[in-house]
Amino acid sequence: MKLTHIFFYMTLLFLIAAPAAAEDTSQRELRNRAQKAYTDGNWQDAFELYRQLSLDPGAAPKMAGSDFTQAWQCLRQLGRLEELDDFREAVIEQHAGNWRLLLAAARSYRQNTHWGYMIAGVFHRGHHRGGGHDVNAVARDRVRALQLLQQAMVPAESDPQKAEVAQFYMEFARIVQQHSRIPQAWRLQYLTDLTRLPDYEPGYGHAYGSRNRYAPVDAQGRPVYYQIPKNFNAAASDGERWRWLLARAVTFHPALKASVDYTWATFLHRQFGVQTLTDYGMLYGRGRAVDKATQKKDESGAYAVHTLSDEETIARLAVGVRRFDLPAEFNFIYTYKKILENRNNGQTANAARALAQIYENRRQYDRAVPYWQLYKKSNRTAAQKRIDQITRNWGVFESSGMQPAGTTPRVEYRFRNGRRVAFSAHRIRVKRLLEDVKAYIRTENRRLDWQRINLNNIGWRIVNENQTQYVGKQVASWQLNLDPDERHWDRHVTVQFPDALKPAGAYLVTARMQDGNIARIIIWVADTVIVKKPLKQQMLYYVADAVSGRALAGMEIDFFGYRTRRIKGTQRYRVIHKHLKKQTDTDGLVVINPADMSQQMSWLATVADGEGRLAFLGFTNVWYPN
Repeated sequence: MKLTHIFFYMTLLFLIAAPAAAEDTSQRELRNRAQKAYTDGNWQDAFELYRQLSLDPGAAPKMAGSDFTQAWQCLRQLGRLEELDDFREAVIEQHAGNWRLLLAAARSYRQNTHWGYMIAGVFHRGHHRGGGHDVNAVARDRVRALQLLQQAMVPAESDPQKAEVAQFYMEFARIVQQHSRIPQAWRLQYLTDLTRLPDYEPGYGHAYGSRNRYAPVDAQGRPVYYQIPKNFNAAASDGERWRWLLARAVTFHPALKASVDYTWATFLHRQFGVQTLTDYGMLYGRGRAVDKATQKKDESGAYAVHTLSDEETIARLAVGVRRFDLPAEFNFIYTYKKILENRNNGQTANAARALAQIYENRRQYDRAVPYWQLYKKSNRTAAQKRIDQITRNWGVFESSGMQPAGTTPRVEYRFRNGRRVAFSAHRIRVKRLLEDVKAYIRTENRRLDWQRINLNNIGWRIVNENQTQYVGKQVASWQLNLDPDERHWDRHVTVQFPDALKPAGAYLVTARMQDGNIARIIIWVADTVIVKKPLKQQMLYYVADAVSGRALAGMEIDFFGYRTRRIKGTQRYRVIHKHLKKQTDTDGLVVINPADMSQQMSWLATVADGEGRLAFLGFTNVWYPN
């Protein structure tokens, strides 16, 4: 070829490429200006620039989706969502063959504000002033998003960027599965009609936000399972569409297989795991302690989740609780274990944690430990904490109410793994504590520390604030042998205290598990009780013997009240307090009038005599109903 010919063709190529190069430069400059306006919060300027870019049919194909998304966010910031629908459809029309733009538009439908107002037959999205009736586009927006994604499938399939196409199918699958941003698995059994848009519905769409947690069943009451169809159009339900889309993502990017398997296993677990029985927690949960007398009955119970094999489950379905076998393809345990076979797939830690939690939920704690060991590689601290919770010696007191004086106090102790526990009991100096609280209120002239005057949580104060000055002498110590369950289950025993705890008072009881933890409880042994009741423009207090209920006449009730008041114009507070005494009549009653006891104060009522009786009530408010 002659040199003149080469020069001619080079000149021609330059003339053809020059406009495109200039166009690219122009778009870049426009996009930079738009991004600066967006970053500076100049939403109107940014929207106009992004709008120009979005509607440009010659825009860079890979940038069209992000340009539209930025324009959409500008409208949100400007509070002009009613302009979004027309603008979005105009952009779609300009880029009907751009799958990235169609994906961005579908996301905007899914993540959008779905409610608005119907005015003269026209839907106005978002808030509106001045008339109209409220409607929602939840179902309509979802169907429109799916239409756009279906439209995007053809150009996406031919795109050489296979990893990006795989992510497109993953997003498509998420949108199929979700309804109003909330996974509602029962809806997957229906096949959404993509040939027409549903009408707007009345209300704000709250019905779509309800969470139906239980898996659907067929006409015979069997769980609904979703197969993988030959192609998208052959699917008989949205569930089959969802599975096909996940499988298609793996076809384009095989490295996603572990992630897709984990998504599939998690879906199955949410549908068919024993955690669906949480409404029946007392029948199967960790908190249900057992002893030898109930163990045999537990083995044959309808909710004996610990007897499950890997091939079966007990789950609450739409028709109630069922125990059934899981086909291998729909067995979440098998799927999680398949993920673990390849230790370098990015989902190993998640699968190990899921299996550990599944076996914990099944009360098969010994089987959970090896998977927590695997999870250590990802989060050593959290995994070791769960292992310790299963395998270490542990015990705790169950809550205990007031106990009558003169009888042997008792409390339930729940334990795990340990074989021996040592108890000690110390008397609490309640009277000294009450006097210190009142002295603190009298001397402080600022906002009070609530923890220092909270008399209902004495044990917390002694243990966590180390207020040992209120712990008196030790009155008893003893030990108890335990018989733990070999499956790491909780058991409970009734701890009967020595006679030293029969006298009235408060006792700090400490349990030290051998090679385990320390548990504490406050035991109240009462010989006197104070009860209050509002009357018409009065307040009634009644003092009685805590064992027999006999009224105590001639008992002096010491009332101490306080309130804080902010000093006007300052950040300082003044504490106002009041003190009065009343004596019970022959029926053990004291009637208080509003003039004596302000309902703007919190009141502490204390009864004490020289014979060892002590009771208190408060701090509590009073009120005088009409």
